[in-house]
Amino acid sequence: DSTVFTRISEVVQYINNNYAGDLSLTSLAKEFHYNPSYLSRKFKESTGFNTNEYMTHVRLLEAERLLVTSSLRIVKIAEKTGFASQTHFGRQFKNYKGMTPSAYRKEVRV
Repeated sequence: DSTVFTRISEVVQYINNNYAGDLSLTSLAKEFHYNPSYLSRKFKESTGFNTNEYMTHVRLLEAERLLVTSSLRIVKIAEKTGFASQTHFGRQFKNYKGMTPSAYRKEVRV
């Protein structure tokens, strides 16, 4: 259904613009007037990601960009990209890139 696809595109855009905030499936469902389980199912069908995976992906892409282009401290990058803690950020980043944020920064800046 093209209406559902359009609405999911709006949800994706909303996440892309608000990734630093406190986003959750529940808050997205409320924002877009959907039942959370319906939104979860339709989001996964449309994007291949569940909402948490997608939010983490967007946050990690921005964190990666900031690690390369800024001299912000890693704890600040974690905050700016919406991670609840530096520890959680470090773990997610290591899963994503296979190295810690500081190791990644050193490698790409050489």
